[in-house]
Amino acid sequence: MEKKVLVMTGGGTAGHVLPCLALLPFLKSFFTEIHFIGSNSGYEKKLVGDSAIYHGIDAVKLSRGGKNILKAFGVPFKLAKAKRQAAALLRQIRPDAIFSKGGYVALPVVLAAKKHPHIFMHESDMTLGLANRLSRRRCKYLFTSFDTIESDDAIHTGAPIRQSIYYGSREDAVKKYGLGARRPCLLVVGGSSGAKAINDVVLGCLNELCARFDVLHITGEKLATGTERAGYKAIGYTDKIEDCYALADFVLSRGGSGALFELMALKKPTLIVPLPKGASRGDQIDNAEYFCKRGAALVLKQEQMTAGSLLSSLDKLIASKAALKDGMSSLGRIDGTRKIAQIIIDDCK
Repeated sequence: MEKKVLVMTGGGTAGHVLPCLALLPFLKSFFTEIHFIGSNSGYEKKLVGDSAIYHGIDAVKLSRGGKNILKAFGVPFKLAKAKRQAAALLRQIRPDAIFSKGGYVALPVVLAAKKHPHIFMHESDMTLGLANRLSRRRCKYLFTSFDTIESDDAIHTGAPIRQSIYYGSREDAVKKYGLGARRPCLLVVGGSSGAKAINDVVLGCLNELCARFDVLHITGEKLATGTERAGYKAIGYTDKIEDCYALADFVLSRGGSGALFELMALKKPTLIVPLPKGASRGDQIDNAEYFCKRGAALVLKQEQMTAGSLLSSLDKLIASKAALKDGMSSLGRIDGTRKIAQIIIDDCK
């Protein structure tokens, strides 16, 4: 078999790494050697593990707001250094294809690849992130989760989704967390780093929540609550999110694209509290509104979130369960994992 080499890159958040890992099972039948270029911080390396051959570069976070002028001034110099490091790795690896999931870690890799004929990129959100905007011209195809980016090089595929989410065990989760055996379970999840604003309001109305649900609360590793009570379980992080999904009858979630597409694929009635603009570029608000307008989810803005409004929104979520499942069923392409992998393989044959 002819040796075929793939380089994957992405980082900054788990949302830039986990989709790459989702694609791997479908790409390994064609690519005999797979490398991952991430940052030297160790965050991406921890997620990738032994799934690919890992290489680190001194990636620099891109500045949007210019709040720290001195820090922003140093970005071009640090980016140039990261680009040189990436170029050296690419000369060594000699990949047949490069797949970028975006984030500031991926930018120097794509820039270093110059005129490589097989560079592919995926955008999770409704609009292109900064790193993807800067690297788009180098890519042959732009895969998109949403159907909102239209151009000759854009292919609406849906999202790369970890296939393990379809095989969660509710029974295992009931045993592990002691929840969901007799009452509906509400899963609260704020993304890979947690969400303090959501955590605070949830804890502020925990008595009322536990009167309605058993509550499984993924707080984020650095935001542990220390709260213990019947019908409530807080965990910092889990590597078995599929079991948590299987346990959940309802979900309270941030608006990150990766999590939302997983929840839509599983048809979980979801109340989205997107990260507000200013704390992000507004992508989570766009993501949430997209699914809300299609009758597939409910939205509660963080600035309007109080104990009262949260409880009221969750009551509406319960009442809307059937309609939301219908809305999710009518969505177009959600799981694009196989389609993305097949296009990459066909293009490299």
